[in-house]
Amino acid sequence: MTTLQQKDPEPSGIEGWNDVCIIEALYQSIETGQPVQVNNFDRDQRPTSAQTIELPATEQKPKLIHATPVGGKA
Repeated sequence: MTTLQQKDPEPSGIEGWNDVCIIEALYQSIETGQPVQVNNFDRDQRPTSAQTIELPATEQKPKLIHATPVGGKA
């Protein structure tokens, strides 16, 4: 446990490594045009509903940026 709250960080390094393996397999599949087998590492734990963070909707409107619209017309 290395965080201020004495909890293991989520996602873990294993979770990040799985993501890297998936991304590399995607690139390989694009190059070859073939499916690629991805070997994921097992995770000790998975996220639970107790980790859900629910925040109330904001009442404030966002600050608008004065930029040209996509169509180019102001």
